[in-house]
Amino acid sequence: MAYENSEGTHPVVDPSARDMIAARRLPVRTINDAMRRHAAERPRDVFADFRIRGASHRLTFADLLAGSTQYAAQCARLGVGSGDVVIIILDHGPDLATSFCGVMELGAIPSFMPYATPKQDAAYYWASHKKLFDRIEPKLIITFPANRDKFAEHCPEYLDRLLLTDAVTGASPVTIGEIDPDQVALLQHSSGTTSLKKGVMLTHRTILDQVTIYAGKLDFGPDDVVASWLPLYHDMGLIATLMMPLVVGARVVFLDPFEWVTRPETLLDVIEADRATFCWLPNFAFSHLARVVPASRSFDLSSMRAFINCSEPCKANTFRTFLQRFGSAGVQERSLQVSYAMAENVFAVTQTDLSLPFKSLRADRSAFAQRERIEEVAGQDDAIEFLSCGPAIDNTQMRIAGKDGAVLDDGAVGEILIRGTSLFAGYHRLPEQTARKLRDGWYHTGDLGFLWQDHLYVTGRTDDLITVYGRNYYAHEIEEIVNDVPGVIPGRCVAIDIPAAELGTNQIVVMLETRDEGAARTLSRLVKNRVAAAMTLVVNSVVVDPPGTLAKTTSGKISRELNRLRYLNREGP
Repeated sequence: MAYENSEGTHPVVDPSARDMIAARRLPVRTINDAMRRHAAERPRDVFADFRIRGASHRLTFADLLAGSTQYAAQCARLGVGSGDVVIIILDHGPDLATSFCGVMELGAIPSFMPYATPKQDAAYYWASHKKLFDRIEPKLIITFPANRDKFAEHCPEYLDRLLLTDAVTGASPVTIGEIDPDQVALLQHSSGTTSLKKGVMLTHRTILDQVTIYAGKLDFGPDDVVASWLPLYHDMGLIATLMMPLVVGARVVFLDPFEWVTRPETLLDVIEADRATFCWLPNFAFSHLARVVPASRSFDLSSMRAFINCSEPCKANTFRTFLQRFGSAGVQERSLQVSYAMAENVFAVTQTDLSLPFKSLRADRSAFAQRERIEEVAGQDDAIEFLSCGPAIDNTQMRIAGKDGAVLDDGAVGEILIRGTSLFAGYHRLPEQTARKLRDGWYHTGDLGFLWQDHLYVTGRTDDLITVYGRNYYAHEIEEIVNDVPGVIPGRCVAIDIPAAELGTNQIVVMLETRDEGAARTLSRLVKNRVAAAMTLVVNSVVVDPPGTLAKTTSGKISRELNRLRYLNREGP
């Protein structure tokens, strides 16, 4: 579909339809109800602004409804009905929002998936996605015209299910029926770092429950502006930057994730120009911005109410580095916040208090590594520091469980379990995995952490835990140290454990990327020395590769499992 840029005009929904919507004044029972109410009451207000190569492509609430209605009509013409799954694989632009909402208008189930980029392993991307398509059996796949040839090459059996964006015109309007708030609204697919992605089923009711409570915790409302480069196929992007603003009627400025990677400062430009108030970021992005944005660039970031760290282990030192670089731009300590979140709870499980600065706890490293017990210390050089993720939001409960399932007390490290009114309805077509993870009303997250004075502290994932000579370490903790070694491309390293049968334990291998072709020996020595000094841990091998070598998942994350296999299958010493 074509959309005008910021210099153009924007069509509004047909006045008779608007009057009909306004007259009904239905309560907001579904996401669709929220969209229609905003289109009726605030038709010309901008909901989303997609920035593409410097141009602004705006969607008012009326545009969103009109575009969604057109997608709904085209999908219905192609046989899509209530309960059918529709996959959406699109590049950056307004069709992301209109197609997603249009599928929901029919009571069908949309699900975003990433498209293949030149930097990804095309064979792996298409092989894994073909497996997903075969399991999901989508009624339709919405994609952009240039992607048709890729489907023809890799998934020809799905060619007759493609709806290309340039074909979404001229369909006759369809009657939109009532949607049961307890029916599945969307599928949010997990990142799939170690296995095929799982489709998290979320109902309208659970999504509305989550975003209403989470928005209340943040005091997030129609006057807020979100700045985001996050892809919408992750829960942080989908819920925090699309669904929650849509439900409450806030505004979002969306940057192309790939443009952000090449020019990270564009996010800060948007915050300054649009006076943004919220931004959700994974931990690495804080470090990336602090490192690569030129010191000569100055910004006014004083409008920001919160930069919320989420999606991966959050580090207090990362906040300190970010604050040191951007404090002069108006970033305050209390504007650096944390949320522990996951798709299986729609999004947020916890959230720190926006009126208070971030909070960390320093613990004895030996007690943590040997006994999985937190003993708070002060002034100890080798202490390990954990950043608070805050208390649970109002509709959610947490507890920590040991390996035997027993509930642990404060300070004991174990698996994080959650329950509440935002829990998912299960994994799509995966009943055995649903039963394994969702037991007696509690979701077993696979994350490890501890509670301390009602705050949650996340230490890592069960599959992130490495045991060497009876001591526990987290791969992400090793990677954080390696990232700070000069010459290592930030964010481009992975720590893995390799069984050493002759020793009866595991050995640690670090794989990293560098742009300095002659630095392999020096980097290997530096990495081993840094990790040994910081963690009293021996790294047995360091593999130094050129940029773009480390294996990633189809969603762009470095995969520990794929790189472990790559190391085990490598040729030579």
